[in-house]
Amino acid sequence: MVKLTPKMPEATPGGMIDVAGMVAVKTLTEAMTAPYLGNNTINSAVVKVIAAMAIDKYVGGKYGRILAGGMVFDGAEDAISALGITGMAGSLGTSLGGLGRGTQEAADAW
Repeated sequence: MVKLTPKMPEATPGGMIDVAGMVAVKTLTEAMTAPYLGNNTINSAVVKVIAAMAIDKYVGGKYGRILAGGMVFDGAEDAISALGITGMAGSLGTSLGGLGRGTQEAADAW
């Protein structure tokens, strides 16, 4: 059975290196696939999560886990953005008294 999310690293120095690798993979995946899949769309989210599942199943190991983890992060971010959840969080912060404001907007409020 393929896991949707690969085993996450532990909060150790070696685990933090793995997390940094996942962040690098996420950044590169986003830049490389945007011209073909778009970004922050449901289509790009589905493709990235399916690719991550395949990598986790067929590549495996530490490097496969890092690659799959970065792709899952990017796919999850695309899904959250496409569904408008980040916009809802921003409007909630604004209604709570400035938590969702940008720095320039908050500075101008004074």
